[in-house]
Amino acid sequence: FLEKDVARAAYKGFCKTVMWPVFHNVDQLDHIHAAWNLHTTSSMSSNSSSTGSLNQQSERDPITGTLNNNPSSPDMNVENNNNKVIDWNKMEREYYQAYVAMNREFATVLFSIVGDDDVVWVHDYHLMLLPSFLRTPSDVNPSTKMKIIFFMHIPFPTSQIFRTLPVSTPLLQSMVCADLVGFHAFDHARHFLNATKRLLGIKSYTRTGGMITLLVQDREVVVTMNHVSIEPDKMDQALTHPDTLRMAAEWKAKYADKKIIVGVDICQRLSGGALKMAAFDKLLVDYNLGEKGAVVLIQRCIRQGSREQDEQTTSADMHKMVNEINNKFANNGSGAGGKSIVDYEEVSGLTLNDRVALWLAADVFLLTPIREGLNLMPLEYIYARKNLPAAGVVVVSEFSTCSSLLNGSLKVNPFAALQVADAMEKALSMSVKDMSYRRQRDLLFVSTHPSSQWTRNILSDLDLQVEAPPASSLPRNSSQHNGITGTNGITSSIAKSRSIKKYPDPLLPLDRILDAYNAAERNAGLCKTACRVMIFDYGGTLLNKEKYDIELKKTMSAISGRKPTEKVMEAIRVLSDDPNNIVMVVTGLTKLKMGDTFSEMKNVTLLTSIGLVYRWGKNIQPVESPFAIKPKKLQGSSSFAESVEIHQKVFSDFATKDPPTPAAHTHYKWEFLDNNIDWNAVSEIAMPIITRFTFRTNGTCQTPRIPGIGWSYFGSDPDWGEKQASQLKVELEAALAKFDVKVASLIQGSIEVVPSNLHKGLLVHKLFERVLAKRANRLPGFVMIIGDEESDDFMFEAFYEVVANAGPSSGLASMKAFTVAVSKRASPAHYYINSVQDVETLLHSLANANSTQPAAMDSVIDEVVTNF
Repeated sequence: FLEKDVARAAYKGFCKTVMWPVFHNVDQLDHIHAAWNLHTTSSMSSNSSSTGSLNQQSERDPITGTLNNNPSSPDMNVENNNNKVIDWNKMEREYYQAYVAMNREFATVLFSIVGDDDVVWVHDYHLMLLPSFLRTPSDVNPSTKMKIIFFMHIPFPTSQIFRTLPVSTPLLQSMVCADLVGFHAFDHARHFLNATKRLLGIKSYTRTGGMITLLVQDREVVVTMNHVSIEPDKMDQALTHPDTLRMAAEWKAKYADKKIIVGVDICQRLSGGALKMAAFDKLLVDYNLGEKGAVVLIQRCIRQGSREQDEQTTSADMHKMVNEINNKFANNGSGAGGKSIVDYEEVSGLTLNDRVALWLAADVFLLTPIREGLNLMPLEYIYARKNLPAAGVVVVSEFSTCSSLLNGSLKVNPFAALQVADAMEKALSMSVKDMSYRRQRDLLFVSTHPSSQWTRNILSDLDLQVEAPPASSLPRNSSQHNGITGTNGITSSIAKSRSIKKYPDPLLPLDRILDAYNAAERNAGLCKTACRVMIFDYGGTLLNKEKYDIELKKTMSAISGRKPTEKVMEAIRVLSDDPNNIVMVVTGLTKLKMGDTFSEMKNVTLLTSIGLVYRWGKNIQPVESPFAIKPKKLQGSSSFAESVEIHQKVFSDFATKDPPTPAAHTHYKWEFLDNNIDWNAVSEIAMPIITRFTFRTNGTCQTPRIPGIGWSYFGSDPDWGEKQASQLKVELEAALAKFDVKVASLIQGSIEVVPSNLHKGLLVHKLFERVLAKRANRLPGFVMIIGDEESDDFMFEAFYEVVANAGPSSGLASMKAFTVAVSKRASPAHYYINSVQDVETLLHSLANANSTQPAAMDSVIDEVVTNF
């Protein structure tokens, strides 16, 4: 169903010419100038020279593949090389368009035959965009509920090499559209997980039972490593087939007086054929086996035609090296009777019978790829010799995937010719007992993991992939979809749920939330003041922080100065101006970093540094009236002013980089959570330790915290920075053990020394103290708390404690509450919402709700008393 031109450009163009080298960890620029691409690039440009013609193969280095047409003129091809890069970029774009078209066509065909309950299993990099097309709703695909498996059969490159693909991000985004992503080896999965972390900001975690999982918005994506082996039934048939036995006997008769080493590789440079020849030559010379004529290498190279230029250059190199080795030993016994010491042939393919015959005849199997996916031929060799007295030995490159599966093999670095030669000599002289022992270490795995078992394992992993664990941790009544309601026993259930985390339910339909929002005012009677309380986290809730993930180094920059969208800011302004609303915003950023974001919103209660420095909104200030309960005021230490001066002096270099406190802030009263801590003494102990870590960790710096001390590793390498932060945390905790402080991470990519009782829920308690004081100890009719991180869970738990401690006349029965996590994660929140964009839509709808009633009489009295 594919057009031939599209299929060819997608398969031979993008898949084999562009993707294949990158996924085998070949850098794009190296690939453009590699020997196997010289024909392609020169043919695309009319100005290109005949650099890649086969008549120059004699001057190609057989190991590195480099050409030296004129050693005296090393710069003669600079202009042509530049043309190659330009032509390559154009060619790559055209190939990618065909690749997209091919994947889209596959999706179109699948839409007509799959249903919601079906499982679509996508194999390998050729259809890497297919999961995204299947997951995207469209006119021809109204439903996207089918389960999708994507299994990668080739290696996955390092994130640095993978990023050289201009389309690396859409390819990776498509992979995580699947429900399960599979690999043959952990190395490949590890590179994939690192790429999702660095390119998409998606981190992995381990579920119970050891399953690695990615949380992609509201979906879990399982990442599995599952090994497949050979088909024992087919192997048994081949082992007894007359053709197999005849060919095996012919090989043994042909080389009756020699030890046989066998190798079968794809005719491509990364198969390591040149390295194999170099090591074999080393074996013949160093161990004098060439002179004795005691060994032969049967080498078959398979030319599939999928990478034609690579195959041509590799073939030329192999013929050159084989001829050199055979000519070197042509005058000794090895050449007698026309038999070469290297029996080399290029074939289009080998049947199973052909391969098994070679395995039965050979004493050693030699595999030396530079980079390779799962190669099953070494496993076939082990199984084929299961009943032979001499089990044979597998010598395998440590860069091959099967090296991690075969415990009995001899593992070598193919670039170390002497090491490979020593391993071959060891294999040739190994005792029967030792060979048998090595065979037994691998035979059980080889015999018991056919593709049918592998398929069942993958489908079993898919079954374990649960969209949402049962939401049974928090008891709900029959009215559970109204939020927290006032049925009997709800208070105790909330109290018990403080430490329980589960996967929350999707947020209710918007009209249900708006009904609860408006009902809070209608049912408030005369006491409408503070009848609605809304608490929002900042980064990741009101402000999209995806681009500023510590792992996304390409877009990393300072967070300071960024603000939520105008739509969000306007919604917050409208909601906070409503005399019946209390709005609180909580952030891990410092007061200086927040700048003037909420400076014009007098009724917004703003907590910076998660409550270390804060200001109360004007409409929640304590009422100076004998009729109001005055909440306990947070007090600072007597030496607080001195501590501030010390901090300002210590961080003078950094303070100049921050924006000055806006004039609009000056009319607010800012308070500090100090807990009578001697920050001077804390600084004297902590600063030398922090300075030492800053010196040895590039990209880190000390950061101002007034009060407190901070260290940012946001600009460092993410993995190295996290390791250093973990160690710094240990040292600071030990050094500051006598102080009432803790070492915590308030914002991403930093650690801070702060009061030990500091968390986001602390001031939530204080807020509700003031709300209850204004409302004569009656709970508000509408409560909404939204946060995205685990640190926001303290806000949810603080609210649950308030509810649990509410009295019988607190109005619990009429309260509607919504604790909401941004993105689905294990949380004490009752609901989740998908993204910051969804939060924006929700706030905009609340701001436009029909709740423009006149201010209640008690709020007017509060205003008059406050002004008086």
